[in-house]
Amino acid sequence: MKLLYNRVAIKELQREQPKSSIALPESMQPKENYGEVIYIGIGMYSQTGELIPMQVKVGDRVLFDKSQVVETSINGERLLIMSEASVIGIL
Repeated sequence: MKLLYNRVAIKELQREQPKSSIALPESMQPKENYGEVIYIGIGMYSQTGELIPMQVKVGDRVLFDKSQVVETSINGERLLIMSEASVIGIL
């Protein structure tokens, strides 16, 4: 898959839950969006035409904002496609 500009495709991962004797209801479970970068675009061009490279790379594990996500399936794998700006941080 070739993504355009500053797009990122992420495979959503489940965070390991800490082992404890207290069971939390679903409404109190952590809502982190955590995943692995599978594909990236080339970056964005500045107003002067200079290429601004991507900050993330394939294989990075990231936290992301799920509000501007497009869900798709490629080769049977569910992927989330978003702008790099939706990536909150690299773990």
